[in-house]
Amino acid sequence: MDDSNTPAFLTGPSPVPAVRSADLKSAWEFQNKILAAHAGQQMIIDIRGVCSPGADVAAVGFRVSMSWMLKKIQEFPGNPPDVLFDALAIVPMIGMAPGVPQQGLPFDLDELLKLVQK
Repeated sequence: MDDSNTPAFLTGPSPVPAVRSADLKSAWEFQNKILAAHAGQQMIIDIRGVCSPGADVAAVGFRVSMSWMLKKIQEFPGNPPDVLFDALAIVPMIGMAPGVPQQGLPFDLDELLKLVQK
């Protein structure tokens, strides 16, 4: 398998590029709709069609996965508030190597909360 086009943040601790919050929100809503329709099934969801032209789809996917982790930590009804998408789009994040145990989140939760409160 040729992984020369795989972003560094998907294979190890490298910065995850910032993205547009609208892309995060679109990806979240799309994933939520698909998962609700296929409850209990494992699948790969392709978000390319819901991101804006030129979006870094890998970064959007990584960052939206962090929103799902946060939902597991702090339950909220429906979609996350827009301010959370805004913060998750820009908070500095570091990628993670697949299969390598991690300690904590790949971003500073305090920094995220500061951005949410702005």
